[in-house]
Amino acid sequence: MKTVVRKKWYHHLLRGVYNFLGSRQGYSGCGICGDSWWWKKNHTISTGYHGGIFPFCEECHLMASRDQKHKAIIDLGNLWASQIPLRDCDQISLNRAHQAVDDE
Repeated sequence: MKTVVRKKWYHHLLRGVYNFLGSRQGYSGCGICGDSWWWKKNHTISTGYHGGIFPFCEECHLMASRDQKHKAIIDLGNLWASQIPLRDCDQISLNRAHQAVDDE
């Protein structure tokens, strides 16, 4: 039992270090778990525009609920809108991402 606890603690510490290093280099992260794209593999949703978007990581794609995925897509859209005015193609990309999650 102690070995399992130590591995979880060690894994948690490494995630923190990797996320810190990624944020220092300007990387954003998963909209669900928050892990940095510096080290975490993203899950790309093909939208037809710009190739696709990646609102969450591959691990969260497999483990998260549909509601969590939709919230991550909404949060990504809000982030985009806070930085630049959304274009029609951006809104279409977000809508197609929601549809892809519903179709899973």
